[in-house]
Amino acid sequence: MMHQFLALPVIAVVNSRHDFVAAGSRTDNKQKIDMKTIPYFPLFMCALLSFAACNDDDDNDNNLSTYDRDFLTSAAHANLAEIEAGKVASTRADDDAVQDYGEHMDSEHTTAWNDLKDLADDENHSLPDEPDDAHKQKLDYLRDLSGYSFDTAYINSQVKDHEMAIALFEDARDNADDEDVKDYATRYLPHLEDHLADAQAIKARIDVIMNPD
Repeated sequence: MMHQFLALPVIAVVNSRHDFVAAGSRTDNKQKIDMKTIPYFPLFMCALLSFAACNDDDDNDNNLSTYDRDFLTSAAHANLAEIEAGKVASTRADDDAVQDYGEHMDSEHTTAWNDLKDLADDENHSLPDEPDDAHKQKLDYLRDLSGYSFDTAYINSQVKDHEMAIALFEDARDNADDEDVKDYATRYLPHLEDHLADAQAIKARIDVIMNPD
């Protein structure tokens, strides 16, 4: 499966893992079928095989565990929110470093979102196409701010979100069932850490400006 890179804040809690065990049964049919009495037997078999193929395709939707599906969904919500928040920061931020950081988040999370879609497509898992309600509320709040009020609110949220994201991705790295999902989390943890370090540095400088004493 395709993988590139990711760094994203996440406000989400992945559901606890559940193990499911399916029990099957086998029945032995000793009755012989007289092929001459079933003139359309080949057509019947073709239809049966087609039905089985459709069932196999449907079963692919369940290849991922509940844990893995929830992780991918949370990552999708966060990526979409970060793209939007980055665009807002690139136009409403007063501080040049905050503006640059927003543009950087927009760029990286666009790439991350495309990479996540590739992974989900390979796993036949449908992703949301917009941020969740919590992220939407935060975006609405940020859009009402400007200048240093925006800079402070945005960069503070980036620090908190990346701290949560690191914890989330560390958990997925250790506990994801699918190897590609596990690899996704493992690959992108360093980028999350870099984003957090950048946000913390900008926050520290803005705090000094806002509170010089």
